[in-house]
Amino acid sequence: TPDGSIAYYEACRNRVEEFPTDPNGGTSVTLDDDDFGEVVLSNDANILFYGNRYDRFYICSNGYITFGSSDTESSGTLKNHFNMPRISGLFADLNPSDGGYISYKQFEDRMAVTFEDVPLSGAPTTKNSFQIEMFFDDGTICITWLKVEPAVSVAGLSRGRGLPPVFFE
Repeated sequence: TPDGSIAYYEACRNRVEEFPTDPNGGTSVTLDDDDFGEVVLSNDANILFYGNRYDRFYICSNGYITFGSSDTESSGTLKNHFNMPRISGLFADLNPSDGGYISYKQFEDRMAVTFEDVPLSGAPTTKNSFQIEMFFDDGTICITWLKVEPAVSVAGLSRGRGLPPVFFE
């Protein structure tokens, strides 16, 4: 949640058993390995992220959303995560062309992007399921992880100005 601090957002953690937003009926996004798709918001909606409003975003097959431009980087390092405005649900070398499902749903108050059972590249039996919700009015971001496989990865938010002096690890 935006809190006015130097980090801009405050982290909050809760245990969950299911996604807050049911992904059923969402718009499917078909992505290959190291691929992206652009999503343009409808009904004049926009996402408030680090004080900037965006009317579109990019879903990358490697488990993240970017703003302003697309990215297909597959190496989930802190340097790569923080190099552009990004929400990393699970920034890792994922490969949805080996299985799983990526979708999005727009509501009046938010956008939800869901990765369901998306495997790690080279490991088609692994299953990673997480959801990113972006609330339009106040800029709240909710990342929900149901199942993630161990991998070199990053999760969190990036303003896009390089590695910040203060971040939650």
